[in-house]
Amino acid sequence: MHFLEVLRDRIGFERVEKAVKAPLKGLRVGAYYGCLLLRPPGEMKLDDPNRPSVMEDLLTRLGCTPIDYPARTQCCGSYLNISTLESEPLARGIIESARNSGAKVLAVSCPLCKYNLETGRNGSAAEDYMPIVYFTQLLGLALGLDPQQLQLDAQKMQSIRETQPVEVA
Repeated sequence: MHFLEVLRDRIGFERVEKAVKAPLKGLRVGAYYGCLLLRPPGEMKLDDPNRPSVMEDLLTRLGCTPIDYPARTQCCGSYLNISTLESEPLARGIIESARNSGAKVLAVSCPLCKYNLETGRNGSAAEDYMPIVYFTQLLGLALGLDPQQLQLDAQKMQSIRETQPVEVA
């Protein structure tokens, strides 16, 4: 059982929403599913593999504005980045797709996706930077946890604060 399923099916997104202390209002987040969270669909059964919504449903309850973008279920390159840099074009394409659709942050669930998206970022200029965070880090922020406890570095928090009209801890 994936933690998203625990939150949705066991705890309930309504209960999560009631526990929110610092809503992430105005934060435009692209949910990135990649391929391993949804496939193979016969085994995973987490959500519709072509039009998933579970992460967006959670993000909405946290106060975020979920951004739909074409590449949200595309593979990040998985293990290609371990032996080669062939995943970089895939990662850049995913980030560009999210950015072009208006996302300011990408939320992921998979450590390998996070790694590939962070190392495959297109450009190092500040205007090209897009924070890649775990959905659980956004959950923690909304629940009022300290960013340091959530391993959110200063650059990520600055980017999150810049996109949000209300103060985040």
